[in-house]
Amino acid sequence: MQNRFLLGVSIGESFAEYCLLDNSKVIAAKRAYLPRENLKNSLQQFISSHKDKSITKAAVALRVSEKLLDYKLNGAIAHLTTEGFEHWLDLHRCENSRLTTSDLQFAVKERILANGSVETALDSAQVEAIAEKLQALGTKKACLHFLHASLNPAHEKAAAKILAAKGIEVFVPEKSDGADEVARWRKNALNATVSGLFTDIKNDIAEALKEAVPADGIFYLHSDGKFHQNNNTHCI
Repeated sequence: MQNRFLLGVSIGESFAEYCLLDNSKVIAAKRAYLPRENLKNSLQQFISSHKDKSITKAAVALRVSEKLLDYKLNGAIAHLTTEGFEHWLDLHRCENSRLTTSDLQFAVKERILANGSVETALDSAQVEAIAEKLQALGTKKACLHFLHASLNPAHEKAAAKILAAKGIEVFVPEKSDGADEVARWRKNALNATVSGLFTDIKNDIAEALKEAVPADGIFYLHSDGKFHQNNNTHCI
């Protein structure tokens, strides 16, 4: 019976590393210097040099250093935040102008209390107006940072629906235990900022692997520390 092999791919700031494993034993490995080597081509070459090996699964980890982030590369991201918290980037030493621009930060009238109850109902008309402005500006992405939305996502879902209807891609914070609001919001902003870059990288990977690995055999490392098949990977 022909052996079945696992391909590991790790992509970082400057290097991509590939390894071929037989069970837990590494039988081949390569490091590609990305400023000099094209990701897709170098991965295809690595696979081609081991084409006698039947690869059944590929595990892919994408990590991008925060210092590489620049909204100019991926399009400026709009941020809609609970009124009174619109300057959240200045909290907990989170100041970072690369994540947005001042004219794309919006305070929204809405408030969910810490027990999940509604203190101030969402001003849907205000969100509609913001969505129209973003559409006119050609802004394609928006982050929603509503206080205590993890406890009661009603306002978050309503605002997301309004924005999506205008063709705007919406990013919301993951629900993670132990993380404060600012940490969750910042992680969401980072993921939105690099989403275009990750999409390009994952497209290159899919193209490089299409002849060697079954489509249902490609797994991406999510921020929860687990591998998932879907392509909506959060890597920050």
